Amino acid sequence: MEPARVEGSGALYSFTKVVRGLTGFPSPYMLGVIQLDAGPSMMAQLDGWQTVTLKEGMRVELVIGRIKQEADGTVVIGPKFRPIPK
Repeated sequence: MEPARVEGSGALYSFTKVVRGLTGFPSPYMLGVIQLDAGPSMMAQLDGWQTVTLKEGMRVELVIGRIKQEADGTVVIGPKFRPIPK
């Protein structure tokens, strides 16, 4: 494996709703597998899913946001994907 810089857009390959997450993760949340336009795929939380109907193949874009909060109050920030409005 080697690090690579890729653009932050792609298509939603699959997704699932996590109703009861681990401690620190806001529940419920959605996880998606994103097929990036640059080729690789990755799994990440979805953002803005509450106001749209998710569908396999829909376009998504990278955003940076809160992933979880540690027991000591530290907020973990990282990559998430949100649907691109049509």
